[in-house]
Amino acid sequence: MKGVAVPVTLSAVIGVLVAGVAWAIGVTLLQSAVIAVCVVAVGPVRGVMEVQQRASGGEPWHGGWTLTRGGSRRDVRQLGWRMRADRGRVHGAALQRLRRVAWTRLRRHGIDLDDPAQSAAAEALIGTTAYRVLTVEHGRAVRYAAFVQAVDALERLAAPSIPEPR
Repeated sequence: MKGVAVPVTLSAVIGVLVAGVAWAIGVTLLQSAVIAVCVVAVGPVRGVMEVQQRASGGEPWHGGWTLTRGGSRRDVRQLGWRMRADRGRVHGAALQRLRRVAWTRLRRHGIDLDDPAQSAAAEALIGTTAYRVLTVEHGRAVRYAAFVQAVDALERLAAPSIPEPR
């Protein structure tokens, strides 16, 4: 790892100098050695970061952690914490997640949730309360009971229809 050698060497030199200065002003030899080790440890970390930066083409990492599989234990746990009602209200990530599901399911029925011209059709399909939950302003909370009603309406959209008995 050619890119790591220079920062390691530089941090070793700086570590020895800092430890020498610390010992000269009265810090014990053991404490000076610990300081030197801490300063030297910065070198490899910095070197690895530089190598990684070059390998990625200089593009910094912008993403958050994402789950690769839906329904995993972590996904359920995170959703549970997000749905934690504050004074009987649900907000934030739980509403965003529900909107994504609703957008997909309504799209299958030819309805665009973001199109105000199709609001009557969406409302007729999922109900007034569910539609209001899905179109509430970002940052506003909704009642937990209304949230549950919206989830139920979207589940009904996804359920396969059972043919009537003859």
